Amino acid sequence: MPEPLSIAVATILATKAAESAGGEVGKGVAELVRRLADVVRRKFSGDEKASRKLVEAEEHPDDPDRRAALSQAIARHAQVDGDFRACLIELLARAQRDPDTSSFVTTVLPGGTVGKVTNIGEIHGSVSF
Repeated sequence: MPEPLSIAVATILATKAAESAGGEVGKGVAELVRRLADVVRRKFSGDEKASRKLVEAEEHPDDPDRRAALSQAIARHAQVDGDFRACLIELLARAQRDPDTSSFVTTVLPGGTVGKVTNIGEIHGSVSF
């Protein structure tokens, strides 16, 4: 069953493709995503099904079912490998302490739903939604 940790990691990894395609992401965010992707890819090596879920989530970042499937794969691996879990927790904790990435890392608790999240660093002029 997915948990906040696996949901956060899956969401960051799935949306990296959309963020990169949509414009420049900050250096700190790009580094966080790269490190998370490296850790997850290494863990998933040898697990073809989990690796496929990562690729599918990256290719279809707006698909909640693919993000959920990736989250489940991450949760499954994190439940049986404490070192993997600890590494993910440390990467997210470091990101939350870093002012360049803290606004990018959003934790969604079980039962919570998120439509769209917008991070705005600096505004010159007016904004409306």
